[in-house]
Amino acid sequence: MPQPPEMLERNVESTAPAPEQPSEPAAESRRILIIESGSPGITRRALPHIQRNFPSALCDLCTCWPDSDLSGFQTLYRTSDDPGLLAKFRRVWGFRKRRYHVLAVICSGERVMKLWRALALLLLPCRKMIVNENADFFWLDWENRRAVWRFLGTRWNGIRTESLLTIVRLVALPFTLILLVGTALFYYTRRWRRLLFLPRYRHAAPPPSSSHSSPSDPSTSSPDYSGK
Repeated sequence: MPQPPEMLERNVESTAPAPEQPSEPAAESRRILIIESGSPGITRRALPHIQRNFPSALCDLCTCWPDSDLSGFQTLYRTSDDPGLLAKFRRVWGFRKRRYHVLAVICSGERVMKLWRALALLLLPCRKMIVNENADFFWLDWENRRAVWRFLGTRWNGIRTESLLTIVRLVALPFTLILLVGTALFYYTRRWRRLLFLPRYRHAAPPPSSSHSSPSDPSTSSPDYSGK
């Protein structure tokens, strides 16, 4: 019986096709689950290479894309059928009962099915295969630690930038809240001050006094001597 290859890998930094890899024994690769946590085009490019390495395997697909190409797959799982967190956990836990021998996960740097990807990698007791955006793939194990580190290195720049922005937002959040709360208190205090104290000032204000007498007052009008 041929021995399984130590690594199913094409260079993660190159898009050139890899040489033909020896296939796994059929007893060890009866079922493969592909988590399409990336663009559908990546799956279409990677599937022929996976099938060449596992010629007797049956492939199932878990996807969130409504227009995914279903040719070459035995079973289709759509994430829209499991919208809640508990439903996702139950679905992934149900994958254990199907006894998949290989889990292929698309890791293209896209924010697609991140929770599905993490749950599958943590809960499924099978061999894990990482597929990058170039449709290159390698085993996720200790023997391929160098490929894993190279792969993480290509992701580090994006992760570092996103982490820095997250830290800046967290630092600025308390000051933003203080500014908003202080502004709201200032305007509410000024409004209530006007409502409570301004009417008192209006009632307590004396009537306006005039320094000159009104001409219509008979007591202050000058006598009329025109008829005398």
